[in-house]
Amino acid sequence: MSRPLFILLFLLAAAGGFAQQLTYKQFTVKDGLPGAVVYHALQDRKGFIWFATNQGVSRFDGRTFRNYTREDGLPDNEILKLYLDKSDNIWFIPLNGEPAVLYKDSIIHFPDCRRVRSICEDWLTGSIHLLMRDFPTNLCGYYRSANTPGHWKFSPVLQPVIQAATIPSLRASSPSKVNFYFSLGPTEWDERLLIRDTVSEKWYDFRQDPRRYGLNFNPEYCMGLTHDNTGILFFAGDSLYHANLHQLNPLLALPDLFSNVKRKDAINTLFSESDSVLWLCTRGSGLLCIRNVLGSHRSIYHLFDSVFCTSILKDREEGYWITTYNDGVYYLPNLSFHSVACRGFAGTSVQCIRSLDTQRIAAGFADGNFMIIDRTDMRYRSFPGWAARNRNYRVLDIQPFSHHTFLIATDVGLYQGSETGVFRRQGGWWTGAIKDIFVRRDDSVLVGFVNGILLEGPALGAGRRMDLGRATCVSGLGDDWLWGSQHGMYLDHMGIILDLGRQYPELAGIIHHIDIAPDSAIWVATPDGIAILKGGRLQHIGKAQGLPTNLCKQVSFDKRTAWVATDKGIARIDYRWQGGRLSCSISTITEQDGLIADDVNRTAVSGDYIWAATARGISYFPKEYRSHPVGHPLINITRIIAGGVPTAISDTILIPTSRNKLFMELSGISFRSGKQMHFEYRLKGLDSNWSNLADNTIEFPALPFGNFTFEARAVDRWGNKSLLPGRIVVLHPPPFWRTAWFSLLSYLIMAALIGLGFYLVHRRQQQKREKEYLLKRKMHELEMMALRAQMNPHFIFNCLSSIQYHILRTDIDNANDYLYKFSTLMRQILQHSTASTISLKEEIKTLELYLEMEKLRMGDKMEYHIEVSNNLDPDVLCIPAMIIQPYIENAIKHGVAPLKNTTGLIRISISRSDGYIECCIDDNGPGIHASHLNGVPGRAGHISLGTSITARRIDTINAIERNKIQVKVTDKRESGLPETGTLINLSFPISTI
Repeated sequence: MSRPLFILLFLLAAAGGFAQQLTYKQFTVKDGLPGAVVYHALQDRKGFIWFATNQGVSRFDGRTFRNYTREDGLPDNEILKLYLDKSDNIWFIPLNGEPAVLYKDSIIHFPDCRRVRSICEDWLTGSIHLLMRDFPTNLCGYYRSANTPGHWKFSPVLQPVIQAATIPSLRASSPSKVNFYFSLGPTEWDERLLIRDTVSEKWYDFRQDPRRYGLNFNPEYCMGLTHDNTGILFFAGDSLYHANLHQLNPLLALPDLFSNVKRKDAINTLFSESDSVLWLCTRGSGLLCIRNVLGSHRSIYHLFDSVFCTSILKDREEGYWITTYNDGVYYLPNLSFHSVACRGFAGTSVQCIRSLDTQRIAAGFADGNFMIIDRTDMRYRSFPGWAARNRNYRVLDIQPFSHHTFLIATDVGLYQGSETGVFRRQGGWWTGAIKDIFVRRDDSVLVGFVNGILLEGPALGAGRRMDLGRATCVSGLGDDWLWGSQHGMYLDHMGIILDLGRQYPELAGIIHHIDIAPDSAIWVATPDGIAILKGGRLQHIGKAQGLPTNLCKQVSFDKRTAWVATDKGIARIDYRWQGGRLSCSISTITEQDGLIADDVNRTAVSGDYIWAATARGISYFPKEYRSHPVGHPLINITRIIAGGVPTAISDTILIPTSRNKLFMELSGISFRSGKQMHFEYRLKGLDSNWSNLADNTIEFPALPFGNFTFEARAVDRWGNKSLLPGRIVVLHPPPFWRTAWFSLLSYLIMAALIGLGFYLVHRRQQQKREKEYLLKRKMHELEMMALRAQMNPHFIFNCLSSIQYHILRTDIDNANDYLYKFSTLMRQILQHSTASTISLKEEIKTLELYLEMEKLRMGDKMEYHIEVSNNLDPDVLCIPAMIIQPYIENAIKHGVAPLKNTTGLIRISISRSDGYIECCIDDNGPGIHASHLNGVPGRAGHISLGTSITARRIDTINAIERNKIQVKVTDKRESGLPETGTLINLSFPISTI
């Protein structure tokens, strides 16, 4: 059992129904509940708490109630019972007996299941049982279905009551796979219990009230599983029983719990919190807590006396929710916090609270009331006579004084009082509102009032008044007096008044309270935080350092812990000094922990408790308490609106292209944070950083196109974040003209069009060039034909001249031989006259015929030699026709013919070199340069017609072909060769037939 619960029970036992009560928060119709009658509560796995009421069902997340009624699909507004199955589906049992289930945000009805009064999930078989009893037809039994979410199909198992009563009926089943069945025994006074698990079963008999129906089909009987899910607790007759597979034991009788209460009206529900603590919800006696329920020394405590409690729930944060009939829901966030029930007081705003001694606490109220609480029995004493005389005059401070009296500061003056009820006004020679009092150990008093301060001795009434302006608070340290005002803080040191605001700017404004710590440090509460003065050094603590707010009202101390009263709760500061500097840790205690209100005016330390004077009453809690989270907050996405249309919540949502607005509503579950919670979100795929969200809604007014993952997490008031963020994949496809495939296709089409354009332009240019080329080629070919036409007559003319020469000399034999060879040569030339190229073999044959004819003409004056390299294949290779012959003719005419006493020699070599056919024509004539100098005919200014025509042919061929014909004419003597003559090198690009 937890320490807070033990403290609670101890105080309850000591106090009974006196001043104290647990601090709670009440939720009613004004807060959003659909109805004041709340029958049942449960918490689902998402963290929501569900309430079954007489006006519908409500889902609560700590901020908002989401209500469901018949308009939302419920079979009836009055829902008596809720059930959460293993798949997190919520089942509803209404007053009209037609069950329903909330499955994937849709409510499914089962109209064929009539008169259902209870529900039970069979963990052994994985089925759902809906227990029914129909009094008009006297039938009872159950409807059974396999527990397959979304596919429930119930089949009835119904019999007359007399027959069904002896058949074991499943009434409870645990996740540990233990089932509990009830039936009637052999007599009408006996009842039987069957407990079965996966391997064994056990039967028990017990006595039942003969005036009542058995537990098998009677949902009014109160029962519940034990904390360990292996046993059951139930009421039968007038006793509470505990049973498991090992034993059945009666624990206690109803008379031990109540007196003069009929059994059937006693217990509504029971809840086994642990092996030793059992809670009972009663119909008129409030909430009962039984401690050590399975042992022999039990303790029974009553809470919420006379409240009609219907059920109790302990949530995942260890808070308690008590549902009631007509009073809504009570929420107990913490069993460590209590409040003082100020019965009969007109107002509940407490202005001050002070420990008078080790046992007594005094508190003053804004309406003029004043009370003293005795901590030994938690009784309080009020003073009606005082309250009547001082109605609506605030009690602003209380200080213990001499002889068991105390001083009271009010809006109308200073009073000295005692518990006997005698109150005497002090300082009759002056009037005014007293703001604060400080009493030294020698009983001298410093009083702060509206016009200044008053120094009083122990006798009171002979004081020294200093009108220094409105004093807000007073204190003292040693022989020094301290006081605060609207304009700063002052120090009276041996009669010298020092304005501390001039030295410390933090102390120049409004001063709410001055408190002295046990280590003599001065803690000053201001609207801007806490200023701490020690050893002449001032340090500041504010909201930036961890306080819940900068507005601080007062500080109390317990050793090295300071308790700061603020308008946002109590700040607990655990501190220590390190090298003259303050090191501290701060936690905040608020309504969510159990304070009766966040607006705290004063705190006081008394015994083991911290007492707080709040705007709604008095709270107290153990000094050891530290506000802390219980687990991480849960996060849920509860509503989605896409493009103005509500969208079902699922793992993935599709937003149409035509819509780009997205609205989401979030729900963070941390009941101990209340509204002190914020959210963080991000849209992965667009931004990986988390963004803060103060509200629980987020809207994307212009959601970009694409696929994103929306993630959100809750952040509780301690800064803890959800372990698993809420996550939804958002698919927002772009219009087809903005898709990747469309862009790619567009780029491809554009590239194709551009390419096609370039191709067409290039093609047109190419066709133009080809047309020009063909035209040019045709022109060149025509030119070639013309040149060849010129070449042939020139050659024929030369040959006929030689024949004429022989005829004139009457050399008939040589003329005939020459004429024969001439005819053969003409036949070959005519045969190849239409071809642009000729095989190398044919060219060589033509050259040999020509040289033979020239040999006949010149006789012994000329010799010739043709050499063909072995790396040539004359049958395959070809060259332009009639290119070599004019150069040979020129070599004979201008190189050999001029020789007088020397035989002319023509050497022709044909070889292959680097992709060319090399033809070298070598003569031993005088050479070009010598012919020019000596005026040799044909070499000195004469241009041979055959050579010029051949040169033009070569230029024409080179203009057409890529690989050019190269011609090089070398004077051997000018080139440094030992011989005279001319070398003509012709290079033809290799070409094949």
